[in-house]
Parts: sequence; structure tokens; C-alpha cells
Amino acid sequence: MRNVDPLISLPNVKPHVNDLLFKNVSNPTADLIVKYNRILELAHENEARVAYIFDDMKRNNIVIMLYIKSRRRNKKFLNAIKSLHPTILYKRRSNEPPPLKLTKRDPVATITSITLLGERITSQDDYKFAIGFFAKDKTNPNLIYMVTAGHCASLNETIFYYGRVIGEVTSCKLAPFEYSLIKITDDNFKSSAIIKNTNSSLYNQLFVNDVTTPSSIGVHSCKSGPYSDVTCGNVISLNVLYKDLGEIQRTFITNMISLEGDSGSPTFSYSSDLRKVSLTGIVDGGYYGTTTVTSIKEILEHANLEPITHDFSLIN
Repeated sequence: MRNVDPLISLPNVKPHVNDLLFKNVSNPTADLIVKYNRILELAHENEARVAYIFDDMKRNNIVIMLYIKSRRRNKKFLNAIKSLHPTILYKRRSNEPPPLKLTKRDPVATITSITLLGERITSQDDYKFAIGFFAKDKTNPNLIYMVTAGHCASLNETIFYYGRVIGEVTSCKLAPFEYSLIKITDDNFKSSAIIKNTNSSLYNQLFVNDVTTPSSIGVHSCKSGPYSDVTCGNVISLNVLYKDLGEIQRTFITNMISLEGDSGSPTFSYSSDLRKVSLTGIVDGGYYGTTTVTSIKEILEHANLEPITHDFSLIN
């Protein structure tokens, strides 16, 4: 085992030394970085498609996650990386779940006076996805956008909320960070910072207190979607690249379950007060049993936005 003294002497680590367990690994971090960069080069050279590439500390390896039916189209890429011995995971799409795991339900509007994050919206092409969060334009605070996933609608497309026209897509990005901005055109459609939590008997609404970024792998992560409600899991990797058609998307990956139609859903972490949460991003993709997330801080910085959080003076 390599010397861990420099690590355990760190001020933020020292108080927890007795709770830590160190194991021998076959791939030191420096070697994983080299392997990761080489696999990324080969992904470009061999035109990898719909491939997630990330470091997995638990597996102590670089992981390539692919759609189970994409092996043939990625044959050249997979042959090129054989000598690097990455872990290859083949996954089902989110609309192909194994039986008895999670039942997709058709969402219904349960509250008409308040718009809830995680509720369903629909494009004019009938593509269904979720309200992620609301944010203000930093240069024009009166301009409020709804933020959702970038692959769900096209630029200038009309967006509906349960049959009602509420806005138009004014920005649609796929790389390096995936998101869409929807300008609200219905004056009666009000923004909120409340997340739906339909299945909870204690708190069926969660209030956005602030925004944050997951600090490390293993921390909890949750999402609220129109089709699978609130599901939680843990962060697997903070260093994930999604490669397809020459574009690279940067994201982080969790083992939360999401279903088709949950794209754009808000992701969050709980505080000690279980009514209050911190937004961490929006669902941008994944396969069944894994959900990838675009970090909210990257979206806010890239789009020059300020998030709308909840006014807690309104809570008893």
C-alpha cells in the first residue's frame, strides 16, 4: 500500500481517520488519468456513439457505459480500447426497465395554483419532459426562464403545460453542457421554487433553499420526475463525458432511477430539515439504473443566470 500519511494528516480528514478504510488498488489515480485521456482520444478517433466515459473509484477503473444494442456501431471503438482494459457496461434505455423494478405512471396535475418543479411539460412535437427549475437573467432580472434538458425541444419551439401554451424555447444547448431555456410568454403562469414530492406522506412539497454541487463521490442525490416521482441514489462519478456525433457533454453520474419522460427533472440533495433542499442540476440522460446530471452551477455560469429560490417567510 502506498503511504497514506499525507492524506490522513489533512485538517478535514484527520478527525475521521478512525472511520476510514484503505485498500490496495491495482490502478493508482495517476494511471487512471492517463488511461482516461487515452480512451477519450480513441473515442474521437473511432467515432464512438452514445458512450458515457467516466472514472469509477469503487471499481478502480475507467468505465465505458453503452446502450446494449449499440455494440455493433461501436465495434471499432471497442476493439481500439481492448488493451487498456476498461470496464464495459451495457445498459437498457430508460424506457426498457427490467420487470417489477419501477412502474411508469402517467402524470397528472395535482396542484393547479402552483407550478411545481418536476412536473410534466410537452413540446409542440409531443415530446414529454420535466420542469427543471426557474432562473432570472442576470443582466435583466425581470426576464425569467424555465430551465430543462437540451435534447427535449428545438429552438423557437412552443412549450405546453397540460395543454396550455406557456412559453417558447429561446436557447438550446447540447455541449459542453446540456440545457434549454424556455421564455415564459403566459403572464398567468408563475414560477416557483417548490419541487413535487407526490408519494411522501410527510412532505409532498420540497422547498429550494439554495444550489450546490456534489462535493465527492458517494454523496446522496435525488430527483423528482413526472414519470418516476422522487428517486434517490448516490453519485458514482463527477468526471463524466458523453460522446456522440463529435459532441462532448460534461455531466456527473448517479445510480438514481429515471424513466423516459423524466429528462430535465430537477436533481437535489436534502438538508437536515427534510422540507428544504439544495438544487444540484437537471437530469440529462442515462440508462435504466443510472441517471446522468448536468450540474446547475455549470448551467448558471454558462447561461448567465441567477436561480430562483424559495421565500421561506411563506412557510409556517
